[in-house]
Amino acid sequence: MDLNKLGWNPQLETAFDEYRDKYETGRVSVVHRNLCRVFTTHGEIDAVVSRKLINDLTDTTGKTRYQLSKVSKFPAVGDWVLITYSKKDGKAILNGVLPRVTKISRSDVGRSTDEQIVAANIDRVFLVMALNFDFNLRRVERYLTVLANSGIAPVVILNKCDLVENLDEKKVEIDSITSDVPVHLTSALKNEGLDALRPYLTEGSTSIFIGSSGAGKTTMINKIIGEDLYRVQDISEHKDRGKHTTSAREMIVLDNGSIIIDTPGLRRIDLWNDQDGLDDVFSDIVDLSNQCKFRNCTHTSEPHCAIIIAIDQGKLSENRLANYKKLQGELAHVNRKSKYRQDRRARIGYKKGIRKEDKVDYHQRDK
Repeated sequence: MDLNKLGWNPQLETAFDEYRDKYETGRVSVVHRNLCRVFTTHGEIDAVVSRKLINDLTDTTGKTRYQLSKVSKFPAVGDWVLITYSKKDGKAILNGVLPRVTKISRSDVGRSTDEQIVAANIDRVFLVMALNFDFNLRRVERYLTVLANSGIAPVVILNKCDLVENLDEKKVEIDSITSDVPVHLTSALKNEGLDALRPYLTEGSTSIFIGSSGAGKTTMINKIIGEDLYRVQDISEHKDRGKHTTSAREMIVLDNGSIIIDTPGLRRIDLWNDQDGLDDVFSDIVDLSNQCKFRNCTHTSEPHCAIIIAIDQGKLSENRLANYKKLQGELAHVNRKSKYRQDRRARIGYKKGIRKEDKVDYHQRDK
């Protein structure tokens, strides 16, 4: 398999130089705990994560085994990895991860101070929403915030357009918050609008499809590929949505050399260190706040508040402002907890250092 068609580039070549004499390289297509499927020059093979790498990722409490997929340094789909391959028995060991060019990160579910890698070395993200049940401007703002500083280009796809009548209205609404982000209307089931997506899928580029369960991601990928690579369950009659069956992130190489990653439906994507991205996505609110009379304006009841004036004039949505404040609160919470954990680790490390010095002094006194 040609690594260049998998997205190999000069930056990765340079990073690999110091390991070239000892390891081969490949790209992770699927992760199953401590076993990964990897695209290599030998084809797609299974690679077991080395015991040394697992030990290196184990924290001081020993918690690792069932949490490996949530460790930011553990291999993720899209990663370029270091492997040793035995041609004799076809077995491979995964020994490390090359530096990521880009990544999609989110706060780990249930552990807001831990980073979880959704996918790595991505060029483009397709944000898929179903117009019949899934249309949510606030969720798009959240996704765009996560992607703002990742170096990954977002594309918004409004799917199932055949099931709604007020298309123009919804297009205007989404355009009001997406700025220069491309927006496409599609009906994956009827194979409508998908031709507009094909120019994005170029040789060596990696695209990931993200969205809620039943938004039509898998159907869309099947239509683009031209075969039913993935099974999609029937539409739920009482909810009018697909029952999505994708259970893990998986990378697919198309005939033209483009790479696609399908993902399970994301119920939620929490922010992770995205303050700059938040200000970029809500630049209209940031610009307005700079025009307020008072520097510490809370935008609630102060006189000469530019944001309140914009809302009264219909230039800014109250819901957009509320979502901005909500995301700000989330980031502040993550930063507080992260600082607390760092301080706690520093205190523990300091105390351990003191104890170690005391032991050394004690033995020296005995001598």
